[in-house]
Amino acid sequence: NFLKTNGDTRVLSNPKVITMNNQQALITVGDNINYRVQEDTSASDGDNITTTYNNYSVFIGVLLNLLPEISDSDEIMLRINPSISSFKYKEDDERQERVMAPDTTEKKLSTVARVQSGDTIILGGLIENFTGFANTKVPILGDIPLLGTAFKSTKDISKSSELVFVITPRIIGQKTNYVQTLKDLGFSKSIYE
Repeated sequence: NFLKTNGDTRVLSNPKVITMNNQQALITVGDNINYRVQEDTSASDGDNITTTYNNYSVFIGVLLNLLPEISDSDEIMLRINPSISSFKYKEDDERQERVMAPDTTEKKLSTVARVQSGDTIILGGLIENFTGFANTKVPILGDIPLLGTAFKSTKDISKSSELVFVITPRIIGQKTNYVQTLKDLGFSKSIYE
């Protein structure tokens, strides 16, 4: 609620994950972008040329890596490693067959927090800046040859956005009613029955 009242916010994802003590949890929201690289070209017999390609992929999106460690006093030491990757150039985002790896940018954050079960951790600072332009036109009139330019405009756009992670770790186990905890977390009924 604080973020919503102090700026324009949008929830990208609201995952819930259960992991064991000292076991990594990984959450990804994005796409694997496939590309292929020409590895070898050879002539086997005078007329035929054989070309070999290898397929690769690169992840574009948000990745959150969590590693909880629960102490004997039920404190949670949480290793948090979020990262965001995107295309460096807008034209790399076009859906076409790629013959080389797209240029990407990556922003990472790494921290360790010690909290009680149910406490909330807020991480921010992964800021992205976007510059571009937007073309607008008056319908029909903007399409008229020669005169159409009078009904068109181009506007420069500059945006900045910050990715904020809100994490609330909870201990579920023998000391708590884990069925009620799973219900409170919003898990479907099929998981706890």
